[in-house]
Amino acid sequence: MDEHIVLSDGDTMMFREHLVDYNLNSIHWWVNKHNNYAIREMVDLLNIKYGFIDSDGRLLQSESSQAKRKRFLKEKVYAVIPPGGRAFMYFMYRYFLRFGFLDGYHGFVFHFMQGYWYRLLVDVNVKEFEQKLAGDNRREKVVELLKQDYNIAL
Repeated sequence: MDEHIVLSDGDTMMFREHLVDYNLNSIHWWVNKHNNYAIREMVDLLNIKYGFIDSDGRLLQSESSQAKRKRFLKEKVYAVIPPGGRAFMYFMYRYFLRFGFLDGYHGFVFHFMQGYWYRLLVDVNVKEFEQKLAGDNRREKVVELLKQDYNIAL
């Protein structure tokens, strides 16, 4: 998910070393996890398009330029790229422009699954949801479908 933490109180710290997550779970576990994330990401993209959930302005008002930049890119650039094109462009960015191809076989699998497959899965879910809406994008209809088909209560 594309989550950003905004602290309203307290301190942060910077690690000197890299934090490496050696995930020992199976690909089956990873796919199931990302299937669930794809639904949450679908809701976020639909909300950017239809505005059925009040947004929390703290992120864009935060002092973190990274959080502001990422949210701006997601809402003003990524969300307006045609479905399918988002996945392809994001994979190309990660794999070629960010030198993901240097990560070998495991890097290819990761960048493909996270940068292409997952993003395409989100787009497919968005398309499917919008077909169910059949042009009726009233908040009530969106909320009803999210509850009925995904057990998501807003």
